[in-house]
Amino acid sequence: EIATAARASVDRDTVLIAETPENDAGYLRPASESGFGIDAVWVDDFHHSVHTAASHEHRGYYVDYDGTLDQLARTIRRGWLFEGQPSKLTGAPRGTPSDGLPARSFIYCIQNHDQIGNRAFGRRLSHLVGPDVDRAWTALALLLPYTPMLFMGQEFASSSRFYFFCDHEPSLGRRITEGRRREVAGPAGLDNPREQREIPDPQSEQTFLDSKLDLRERDEGIGEQTFAMYAELLALRRSDAVLRRQDRERMRVDVAGELLLVHMWHGREHRLLAANTGIGIDAAPGTLRVPHSLLGREWTVVASTDDRRYGGTGGQVRFDHSLISMPPHTVAWLSSTDRALPLRALQAALRWIATRS
Repeated sequence: EIATAARASVDRDTVLIAETPENDAGYLRPASESGFGIDAVWVDDFHHSVHTAASHEHRGYYVDYDGTLDQLARTIRRGWLFEGQPSKLTGAPRGTPSDGLPARSFIYCIQNHDQIGNRAFGRRLSHLVGPDVDRAWTALALLLPYTPMLFMGQEFASSSRFYFFCDHEPSLGRRITEGRRREVAGPAGLDNPREQREIPDPQSEQTFLDSKLDLRERDEGIGEQTFAMYAELLALRRSDAVLRRQDRERMRVDVAGELLLVHMWHGREHRLLAANTGIGIDAAPGTLRVPHSLLGREWTVVASTDDRRYGGTGGQVRFDHSLISMPPHTVAWLSSTDRALPLRALQAALRWIATRS
């Protein structure tokens, strides 16, 4: 009813997004299938799988995530991770199967206001893991067929933290400050009230001011380099013949050592998202157990997060049947095109098919 009313209230196309951790396919089913008719839902599983893999944090609601590439690969294959399995956090089953849901309906992010603001000191992912690692996880989110969501300042690796802040009347504000400090003190290991006073006061105007962006950072140094990477990868999402289709059905996800390999295709066009989440790699494909189906192709490197333009070192990326070579904490986007059949071979094949029909 809410979705129907919202769409009827304006004379233009409307996109409705549900901010929910439930992994409930019912939000995305049309009303004719007893669903809610929502266009897309947030996928906390992707954020949490990336965060635990990058930071190795497992406290609080991260307890359900082991930080392994296998778990992240399953999340990407299925759109979300929990499809009815019991949660360690709640002890109850969570989620429903994602079969048949379009990729565009899954909202993926590696930062948002909750995940940053819920931290005692408002650190962004880029503050926790550094620019090289942050670039790699960013590219993963931008180059998957799902719909990426960005948080303000993420696109230029803002140095500003994002704190929880509020402006209530004094008595309520005092209770919120005390409650907030108690709530977030545990994960930070701040056990006594004196230590907890180090957590910024949500009621302080300075806490709000410290959360504001400095847009000058976008035009210099690492900010300019990061912004260039975002602009180019987002342009690739619009222009690439495979990626722009947002097709999760023609996608295979594999783990090979510290490599996460996402193979996408449409017609004769094939793309490979190769993410190295560990140290630099120079190894034979068999050592890493790279799928043979990927090694029979000639891959061309289109983009790499280690490009000097993005603040990287310009390290070599190579992916072929003889050698896999990638810099540490790097994501590369590779392209391959099947050769067209010669005309005579095509005509012969058509004649053969005609005789069999």
